[in-house]
Amino acid sequence: MRRIARTRRIRIEGVAALVAALFVGSMAVTVTATAETDEDPVVLHIAAADHVSLQEATIRADVESKASLIGVLAKEAFLDSYAGLYYDPEGPRVRIKGSIGEDQLKELDTKLSTIGVPAERVKVVSARFTESEMVALADQIGNLIHTDLPYTQYVVKPDIRTESISVSVPREQVKAVDLIIVGVQEQSIIPIEVSGADSMPVTQTCNTTNQCTDYLRGGISLEFVSRQNHYYCTSGVMVRGRGTGNTYMMTAGHCGFDIGDPFYAVYPNSSLHSIGPKHSSTYRSGGDAGLVKVTNPNWTIKPWIYSNYSGVNGQYLVQGTSLNTVGVRVCKSGRTTGTTCGEITDVTLTVSYCEANSSYGNCALPVVPVNHLVESDMCAQGGDSGAPIFSYHLVYGILSGIILNSCTVFYTGITTDANALNVDVILG
Repeated sequence: MRRIARTRRIRIEGVAALVAALFVGSMAVTVTATAETDEDPVVLHIAAADHVSLQEATIRADVESKASLIGVLAKEAFLDSYAGLYYDPEGPRVRIKGSIGEDQLKELDTKLSTIGVPAERVKVVSARFTESEMVALADQIGNLIHTDLPYTQYVVKPDIRTESISVSVPREQVKAVDLIIVGVQEQSIIPIEVSGADSMPVTQTCNTTNQCTDYLRGGISLEFVSRQNHYYCTSGVMVRGRGTGNTYMMTAGHCGFDIGDPFYAVYPNSSLHSIGPKHSSTYRSGGDAGLVKVTNPNWTIKPWIYSNYSGVNGQYLVQGTSLNTVGVRVCKSGRTTGTTCGEITDVTLTVSYCEANSSYGNCALPVVPVNHLVESDMCAQGGDSGAPIFSYHLVYGILSGIILNSCTVFYTGITTDANALNVDVILG
Protein backbone atom coordinates (compact mmCIF):
# COMPACT_ATOMS: atom_id res chain seq x y z
CA MET A 1 0.00 0.00 0.00
CA ARG A 2 1.12 3.48 -0.74
CA ARG A 3 1.18 6.08 2.06
CA ILE A 4 -1.82 6.13 3.26
CA ALA A 5 -17.21 -27.35 -2.38
CA ARG A 6 -20.36 -25.14 -2.56
CA THR A 7 -21.99 -24.22 -5.86
CA ARG A 8 -23.83 -20.93 -5.98
CA ARG A 9 -23.71 -17.79 -8.08
CA ILE A 10 -25.06 -14.56 -6.62
CA ARG A 11 -24.77 -11.14 -8.22
CA ILE A 12 -26.15 -8.30 -6.13
CA GLU A 13 -26.38 -4.89 -7.73
CA GLY A 14 -28.56 -1.82 -8.04
CA VAL A 15 -28.71 -0.33 -4.55
CA ALA A 16 -26.58 2.56 -3.29
CA ALA A 17 -24.02 1.56 -0.67
CA LEU A 18 -25.24 2.18 2.87
CA VAL A 19 -24.01 4.58 5.56
CA ALA A 20 -20.76 4.73 7.70
CA ALA A 21 -18.24 5.59 10.71
CA LEU A 22 -14.57 4.75 11.92
CA PHE A 23 -13.26 3.55 15.29
CA VAL A 24 -11.21 0.36 15.59
CA GLY A 25 -13.06 -2.80 16.56
CA SER A 26 -11.74 -5.46 18.89
CA MET A 27 -12.34 -8.68 16.96
CA ALA A 28 -9.73 -8.65 14.18
CA VAL A 29 -8.71 -12.28 13.66
CA THR A 30 -5.92 -13.75 11.54
CA VAL A 31 -7.28 -16.85 9.82
CA THR A 32 -5.33 -20.07 10.10
CA ALA A 33 -6.41 -23.56 9.16
CA THR A 34 -5.10 -27.07 8.96
CA ALA A 35 -4.66 -28.81 5.64
CA GLU A 36 -7.63 -31.06 6.43
CA THR A 37 -10.26 -28.31 6.72
CA ASP A 38 -12.24 -27.06 3.74
CA GLU A 39 -14.18 -24.36 5.61
CA ASP A 40 -14.45 -20.88 4.16
CA PRO A 41 -12.03 -18.52 5.97
CA VAL A 42 -14.85 -16.18 6.94
CA VAL A 43 -16.69 -19.12 8.55
CA LEU A 44 -13.62 -19.86 10.66
CA HIS A 45 -13.40 -16.18 11.58
CA ILE A 46 -17.08 -16.00 12.63
CA ALA A 47 -16.74 -19.20 14.69
CA ALA A 48 -13.75 -17.73 16.56
CA ALA A 49 -15.11 -14.19 16.93
CA ASP A 50 -18.64 -15.19 17.99
CA HIS A 51 -17.60 -18.31 19.94
CA VAL A 52 -20.04 -20.54 18.04
CA SER A 53 -19.87 -23.89 16.27
CA LEU A 54 -18.84 -24.18 12.62
CA GLN A 55 -22.44 -25.14 11.81
CA GLU A 56 -23.82 -21.93 13.36
CA ALA A 57 -20.98 -19.91 11.85
CA THR A 58 -21.92 -21.25 8.42
CA ILE A 59 -25.54 -20.17 8.92
CA ARG A 60 -24.42 -16.70 10.00
CA ALA A 61 -22.06 -16.40 7.04
CA ASP A 62 -24.87 -17.32 4.68
CA VAL A 63 -27.22 -14.68 6.15
CA GLU A 64 -24.45 -12.06 6.10
CA SER A 65 -23.70 -12.82 2.45
CA LYS A 66 -27.34 -12.00 1.67
CA ALA A 67 -27.44 -8.73 3.65
CA SER A 68 -27.24 -6.55 0.55
CA LEU A 69 -30.00 -8.53 -1.15
CA ILE A 70 -32.09 -8.11 2.02
CA GLY A 71 -31.45 -4.37 1.64
CA VAL A 72 -32.84 -4.45 -1.92
CA LEU A 73 -36.03 -6.15 -0.73
CA ALA A 74 -36.34 -3.84 2.30
CA LYS A 75 -35.96 -0.73 0.15
CA GLU A 76 -38.80 -1.94 -2.06
CA ALA A 77 -41.02 -2.58 0.98
CA PHE A 78 -40.14 0.51 3.06
CA LEU A 79 -39.97 3.05 0.21
CA ASP A 80 -39.21 6.53 1.59
CA SER A 81 -39.11 5.35 5.21
CA TYR A 82 -36.11 3.08 4.56
CA ALA A 83 -33.12 4.34 6.58
CA GLY A 84 -30.52 1.60 5.99
CA LEU A 85 -29.56 -1.71 7.55
CA TYR A 86 -26.69 -3.39 9.36
CA TYR A 87 -25.81 -6.86 10.62
CA ASP A 88 -25.76 -7.33 14.39
CA PRO A 89 -23.73 -10.42 15.38
CA GLU A 90 -25.10 -10.17 18.93
CA GLY A 91 -28.60 -10.98 17.54
CA PRO A 92 -27.52 -12.50 15.36
CA ARG A 93 -29.70 -10.80 12.78
CA VAL A 94 -29.93 -8.15 10.10
CA ARG A 95 -31.46 -4.99 11.53
CA ILE A 96 -33.45 -2.88 9.05
CA LYS A 97 -33.94 0.75 10.05
CA GLY A 98 -37.23 2.42 9.15
CA SER A 99 -40.99 2.00 9.60
CA ILE A 100 -43.37 -0.39 7.88
CA GLY A 101 -46.98 -1.62 8.22
CA GLU A 102 -47.98 -5.13 9.26
CA ASP A 103 -49.11 -6.13 5.75
CA GLN A 104 -45.86 -4.90 4.17
CA LEU A 105 -43.86 -6.70 6.89
CA LYS A 106 -45.60 -10.00 6.12
CA GLU A 107 -44.89 -9.49 2.42
CA LEU A 108 -41.23 -8.80 3.23
CA ASP A 109 -41.03 -11.98 5.35
CA THR A 110 -42.39 -13.97 2.41
CA LYS A 111 -39.77 -12.51 0.06
CA LEU A 112 -37.01 -13.22 2.58
CA SER A 113 -38.06 -16.86 2.78
CA THR A 114 -37.60 -17.18 -0.99
CA ILE A 115 -33.89 -16.34 -0.61
CA GLY A 116 -33.46 -18.66 2.36
CA VAL A 117 -33.42 -16.08 5.17
CA PRO A 118 -35.54 -17.05 8.22
CA ALA A 119 -37.74 -14.28 9.61
CA GLU A 120 -36.07 -14.58 13.03
CA ARG A 121 -32.76 -13.52 11.46
CA VAL A 122 -34.19 -10.10 10.49
CA LYS A 123 -35.56 -7.37 12.74
CA VAL A 124 -37.03 -3.93 11.98
CA VAL A 125 -35.91 -1.08 14.26
CA SER A 126 -36.94 2.57 14.30
CA ALA A 127 -34.80 5.31 12.79
CA ARG A 128 -34.64 9.07 13.38
CA PHE A 129 -32.77 9.89 10.17
CA THR A 130 -32.48 8.40 6.70
CA GLU A 131 -29.19 7.27 5.21
CA SER A 132 -29.37 10.00 2.56
CA GLU A 133 -29.71 12.72 5.23
CA MET A 134 -26.67 11.45 7.11
CA VAL A 135 -24.49 11.04 4.02
CA ALA A 136 -25.39 14.54 2.77
CA LEU A 137 -24.41 16.08 6.11
CA ALA A 138 -21.16 14.11 6.23
CA ASP A 139 -20.27 15.34 2.71
CA GLN A 140 -20.98 18.93 3.77
CA ILE A 141 -18.67 18.62 6.79
CA GLY A 142 -15.88 17.07 4.74
CA ASN A 143 -16.07 19.83 2.14
CA LEU A 144 -15.90 22.55 4.83
CA ILE A 145 -12.80 21.05 6.47
CA HIS A 146 -11.02 20.48 3.17
CA THR A 147 -11.72 24.06 2.04
CA ASP A 148 -10.51 25.77 5.23
CA LEU A 149 -7.74 23.30 6.25
CA PRO A 150 -6.45 21.83 2.96
CA TYR A 151 -3.26 20.42 4.55
CA THR A 152 -5.03 18.63 7.43
CA GLN A 153 -6.12 15.01 7.21
CA TYR A 154 -9.59 14.01 8.39
CA VAL A 155 -12.09 11.16 8.44
CA VAL A 156 -15.84 11.86 8.38
CA LYS A 157 -18.06 8.93 9.34
CA PRO A 158 -21.87 8.73 9.40
CA ASP A 159 -22.68 5.83 11.77
CA ILE A 160 -25.91 4.03 10.94
CA ARG A 161 -25.99 2.19 14.27
CA THR A 162 -25.74 5.25 16.54
CA GLU A 163 -27.34 7.68 14.04
CA SER A 164 -24.54 10.18 14.54
CA ILE A 165 -21.58 11.59 12.64
CA SER A 166 -18.00 11.33 13.90
CA VAL A 167 -15.20 13.58 12.67
CA SER A 168 -11.63 12.44 13.38
CA VAL A 169 -8.72 14.89 12.95
CA PRO A 170 -5.20 15.36 14.43
CA ARG A 171 -5.51 16.38 18.09
CA GLU A 172 -4.03 19.85 17.61
CA GLN A 173 -6.69 20.64 14.98
CA VAL A 174 -9.79 19.76 17.04
CA LYS A 175 -10.50 23.35 18.10
CA ALA A 176 -9.97 24.67 14.57
CA VAL A 177 -12.38 22.10 13.13
CA ASP A 178 -14.93 22.84 15.86
CA LEU A 179 -14.90 26.50 14.78
CA ILE A 180 -15.26 25.56 11.10
CA ILE A 181 -18.33 23.37 11.57
CA VAL A 182 -19.98 25.16 14.51
CA GLY A 183 -22.65 26.58 12.22
CA VAL A 184 -23.51 23.13 10.90
CA GLN A 185 -23.62 21.71 14.42
CA GLU A 186 -26.03 24.40 15.59
CA GLN A 187 -28.41 23.83 12.69
CA SER A 188 -28.28 20.04 12.50
CA ILE A 189 -30.46 17.70 14.54
CA ILE A 190 -28.07 14.85 13.74
CA PRO A 191 -25.42 14.58 16.50
CA ILE A 192 -21.89 15.53 15.36
CA GLU A 193 -18.79 14.76 17.42
CA VAL A 194 -15.24 15.95 16.68
CA SER A 195 -12.36 14.03 18.26
CA GLY A 196 -8.56 13.95 18.08
CA ALA A 197 -6.89 10.84 16.65
CA ASP A 198 -3.49 9.30 17.42
CA SER A 199 -2.99 8.20 13.81
CA MET A 200 -4.47 9.21 10.46
CA PRO A 201 -5.15 7.15 7.29
CA VAL A 202 -2.32 6.29 4.91
CA THR A 203 -1.90 4.37 1.69
CA GLN A 204 1.51 2.82 1.29
CA THR A 205 3.44 0.52 -0.96
CA CYS A 206 6.27 -1.63 0.38
CA ASN A 207 9.54 -3.10 -0.81
CA THR A 208 9.46 -6.77 0.16
CA THR A 209 8.12 -9.75 -1.76
CA ASN A 210 5.85 -12.62 -0.77
CA GLN A 211 3.65 -15.25 -2.39
CA CYS A 212 3.47 -16.18 -6.05
CA THR A 213 1.07 -18.02 -8.34
CA ASP A 214 1.16 -20.06 -11.54
CA TYR A 215 -2.11 -18.43 -12.57
CA LEU A 216 -3.19 -14.81 -12.78
CA ARG A 217 -5.75 -14.23 -10.05
CA GLY A 218 -6.47 -12.08 -7.02
CA GLY A 219 -4.30 -11.94 -3.91
CA ILE A 220 -0.86 -12.27 -5.57
CA SER A 221 2.24 -10.12 -5.09
CA LEU A 222 2.74 -7.35 -7.64
CA GLU A 223 5.66 -5.10 -8.46
CA PHE A 224 5.27 -1.99 -10.58
CA VAL A 225 7.85 0.47 -11.85
CA SER A 226 6.86 4.13 -11.73
CA ARG A 227 8.98 7.26 -12.06
CA GLN A 228 12.19 5.21 -11.85
CA ASN A 229 11.21 3.56 -8.54
CA HIS A 230 9.92 0.08 -7.70
CA TYR A 231 6.80 -0.48 -5.54
CA TYR A 232 4.70 -3.43 -4.38
CA CYS A 233 0.94 -3.94 -4.22
CA THR A 234 -1.51 -6.86 -4.41
CA SER A 235 -3.75 -8.03 -7.24
CA GLY A 236 -7.48 -7.72 -6.56
CA VAL A 237 -9.71 -9.58 -9.00
CA MET A 238 -9.70 -10.44 -12.69
CA VAL A 239 -12.20 -8.47 -14.80
CA ARG A 240 -13.35 -8.03 -18.42
CA GLY A 241 -14.16 -4.80 -20.21
CA ARG A 242 -17.83 -4.24 -20.95
CA GLY A 243 -18.25 -4.30 -24.71
CA THR A 244 -14.54 -4.82 -25.47
CA GLY A 245 -13.98 -8.21 -23.83
CA ASN A 246 -10.44 -7.19 -22.91
CA THR A 247 -8.99 -8.87 -19.81
CA TYR A 248 -7.66 -6.76 -16.95
CA MET A 249 -6.39 -7.23 -13.43
CA MET A 250 -7.98 -4.84 -10.92
CA THR A 251 -5.90 -3.41 -8.07
CA ALA A 252 -5.87 -0.15 -6.09
CA GLY A 253 -5.99 3.04 -8.17
CA HIS A 254 -2.98 4.54 -6.38
CA CYS A 255 -0.85 1.52 -7.40
CA GLY A 256 0.96 2.80 -10.47
CA PHE A 257 1.24 6.57 -10.62
CA ASP A 258 1.02 6.92 -14.40
CA ILE A 259 -0.88 5.23 -17.22
CA GLY A 260 1.49 2.80 -18.93
CA ASP A 261 3.51 1.91 -15.81
CA PRO A 262 4.57 -1.77 -16.20
CA PHE A 263 3.28 -4.37 -13.71
CA TYR A 264 4.83 -7.73 -12.84
CA ALA A 265 3.90 -10.77 -10.74
CA VAL A 266 6.60 -11.50 -8.14
CA TYR A 267 7.68 -15.11 -7.52
CA PRO A 268 9.41 -16.34 -4.28
CA ASN A 269 12.80 -16.32 -5.99
CA SER A 270 12.21 -12.59 -6.72
CA SER A 271 11.86 -13.23 -10.45
CA LEU A 272 9.44 -10.89 -12.24
CA HIS A 273 6.81 -12.07 -14.72
CA SER A 274 5.27 -9.40 -16.93
CA ILE A 275 1.52 -8.83 -16.77
CA GLY A 276 1.07 -5.63 -18.75
CA PRO A 277 0.74 -1.83 -18.41
CA LYS A 278 -1.51 0.22 -16.18
CA HIS A 279 -4.55 0.96 -18.34
CA SER A 280 -6.83 3.26 -16.31
CA SER A 281 -7.79 4.15 -12.76
CA THR A 282 -10.27 5.99 -10.59
CA TYR A 283 -9.07 7.90 -7.55
CA ARG A 284 -10.27 10.67 -5.24
CA SER A 285 -14.00 11.28 -5.88
CA GLY A 286 -14.29 8.02 -7.81
CA GLY A 287 -12.83 5.82 -5.08
CA ASP A 288 -9.49 4.02 -5.43
CA ALA A 289 -9.29 1.30 -8.09
CA GLY A 290 -7.22 0.73 -11.21
CA LEU A 291 -6.86 -1.66 -14.13
CA VAL A 292 -3.75 -3.38 -15.48
CA LYS A 293 -4.25 -4.68 -19.02
CA VAL A 294 -3.14 -8.29 -19.44
CA THR A 295 -0.93 -8.21 -22.54
CA ASN A 296 1.31 -11.20 -21.75
CA PRO A 297 -0.33 -14.16 -23.60
CA ASN A 298 1.40 -16.74 -21.36
CA TRP A 299 -0.93 -16.16 -18.41
CA THR A 300 -3.90 -18.40 -17.61
CA ILE A 301 -6.71 -16.25 -16.19
CA LYS A 302 -8.61 -17.75 -13.26
CA PRO A 303 -11.61 -16.48 -11.20
CA TRP A 304 -9.68 -17.32 -8.03
CA ILE A 305 -8.18 -15.59 -5.02
CA TYR A 306 -4.82 -16.77 -3.70
CA SER A 307 -4.93 -17.26 0.07
CA ASN A 308 -2.35 -18.49 2.58
CA TYR A 309 -5.27 -20.22 4.26
CA SER A 310 -4.48 -23.79 3.23
CA GLY A 311 -7.99 -25.17 2.91
CA VAL A 312 -8.52 -23.68 -0.56
CA ASN A 313 -4.96 -24.27 -1.85
CA GLY A 314 -4.84 -20.84 -3.40
CA GLN A 315 -7.95 -21.47 -5.51
CA TYR A 316 -10.66 -19.62 -3.59
CA LEU A 317 -13.43 -19.39 -6.19
CA VAL A 318 -15.07 -16.03 -6.95
CA GLN A 319 -18.76 -16.67 -7.63
CA GLY A 320 -20.33 -13.24 -7.30
CA THR A 321 -20.12 -9.66 -6.06
CA SER A 322 -21.89 -7.86 -3.24
CA LEU A 323 -22.55 -4.42 -1.86
CA ASN A 324 -21.29 -3.71 1.68
CA THR A 325 -23.35 -3.80 4.86
CA VAL A 326 -22.25 -2.69 8.33
CA GLY A 327 -21.69 -5.68 10.62
CA VAL A 328 -20.97 -8.25 7.90
CA ARG A 329 -17.68 -10.17 8.32
CA VAL A 330 -15.22 -10.17 5.42
CA CYS A 331 -11.63 -11.27 4.71
CA LYS A 332 -8.78 -10.01 2.57
CA SER A 333 -5.76 -11.72 1.02
CA GLY A 334 -2.73 -9.45 0.77
CA ARG A 335 0.89 -9.98 -0.28
CA THR A 336 2.28 -8.80 3.07
CA THR A 337 -0.11 -10.00 5.80
CA GLY A 338 -1.86 -12.83 3.96
CA THR A 339 -5.45 -13.68 4.91
CA THR A 340 -7.01 -11.67 7.73
CA CYS A 341 -10.66 -11.13 8.54
CA GLY A 342 -12.79 -8.58 10.36
CA GLU A 343 -16.14 -6.83 10.51
CA ILE A 344 -17.41 -4.08 8.22
CA THR A 345 -17.62 -1.18 10.65
CA ASP A 346 -18.71 1.61 8.30
CA VAL A 347 -19.65 2.32 4.69
CA THR A 348 -19.89 5.43 2.47
CA LEU A 349 -16.83 6.89 4.14
CA THR A 350 -14.65 9.83 3.08
CA VAL A 351 -11.01 9.87 4.21
CA SER A 352 -8.13 12.10 3.21
CA TYR A 353 -4.71 10.67 2.28
CA CYS A 354 -1.38 12.48 2.33
CA GLU A 355 0.73 12.04 -0.83
CA ALA A 356 3.82 13.72 0.62
CA ASN A 357 5.88 13.55 3.81
CA SER A 358 3.62 14.26 6.75
CA SER A 359 3.82 14.72 10.48
CA TYR A 360 0.87 13.31 12.41
CA GLY A 361 -1.87 14.21 9.94
CA ASN A 362 -0.36 17.48 8.72
CA CYS A 363 0.65 17.08 5.09
CA ALA A 364 3.35 18.88 3.10
CA LEU A 365 0.88 19.08 0.19
CA PRO A 366 -2.93 19.52 0.15
CA VAL A 367 -4.51 16.26 1.27
CA VAL A 368 -6.39 14.02 -1.17
CA PRO A 369 -10.01 13.26 -0.19
CA VAL A 370 -11.11 9.80 -1.36
CA ASN A 371 -14.82 9.00 -1.39
CA HIS A 372 -16.90 5.82 -1.55
CA LEU A 373 -14.74 3.96 1.00
CA VAL A 374 -15.74 1.17 3.38
CA GLU A 375 -14.07 0.56 6.77
CA SER A 376 -13.26 -2.77 8.42
CA ASP A 377 -11.36 -3.81 11.56
CA MET A 378 -9.20 -6.43 9.81
CA CYS A 379 -5.40 -6.08 9.88
CA ALA A 380 -3.18 -5.07 6.93
CA GLN A 381 0.23 -3.54 6.24
CA GLY A 382 2.22 -1.87 3.49
CA GLY A 383 1.99 -3.76 0.19
CA ASP A 384 -1.55 -5.06 0.82
CA SER A 385 -3.08 -2.25 -1.28
CA GLY A 386 -5.24 -3.66 -4.04
CA ALA A 387 -6.01 -6.88 -2.11
CA PRO A 388 -9.46 -8.40 -2.70
CA ILE A 389 -12.05 -8.11 0.07
CA PHE A 390 -14.19 -11.25 0.02
CA SER A 391 -16.55 -13.45 2.00
CA TYR A 392 -18.41 -16.66 1.26
CA HIS A 393 -17.22 -16.60 -2.38
CA LEU A 394 -18.48 -13.05 -2.96
CA VAL A 395 -16.14 -10.11 -3.65
CA TYR A 396 -16.90 -6.94 -1.68
CA GLY A 397 -14.10 -4.56 -2.67
CA ILE A 398 -10.45 -3.60 -3.22
CA LEU A 399 -8.16 -2.56 -0.33
CA SER A 400 -7.17 1.11 -0.40
CA GLY A 401 -5.47 2.21 2.86
CA ILE A 402 -4.93 1.70 6.58
CA ILE A 403 -4.52 3.53 9.86
CA LEU A 404 -1.00 2.76 11.06
CA ASN A 405 -0.48 0.69 14.22
CA SER A 406 -4.09 -0.48 14.29
CA CYS A 407 -6.33 -3.03 12.62
CA THR A 408 -8.32 -0.48 10.61
CA VAL A 409 -8.49 -0.67 6.82
CA PHE A 410 -10.34 1.24 4.12
CA TYR A 411 -11.48 -0.21 0.82
CA THR A 412 -13.60 0.65 -2.20
CA GLY A 413 -16.79 -1.28 -2.97
CA ILE A 414 -16.48 -3.62 -5.95
CA THR A 415 -19.74 -2.43 -7.54
CA THR A 416 -18.55 1.18 -7.44
CA ASP A 417 -15.16 0.12 -8.88
CA ALA A 418 -16.62 -1.98 -11.69
CA ASN A 419 -19.08 0.69 -12.76
CA ALA A 420 -16.47 3.45 -12.65
CA LEU A 421 -14.04 1.42 -14.78
CA ASN A 422 -16.73 -0.13 -17.03
CA VAL A 423 -15.78 -3.75 -16.33
CA ASP A 424 -17.33 -6.93 -14.93
CA VAL A 425 -15.69 -9.31 -12.45
CA ILE A 426 -14.79 -12.69 -13.99
CA LEU A 427 -16.77 -15.35 -12.09
CA GLY A 428 -16.32 -19.09 -11.75
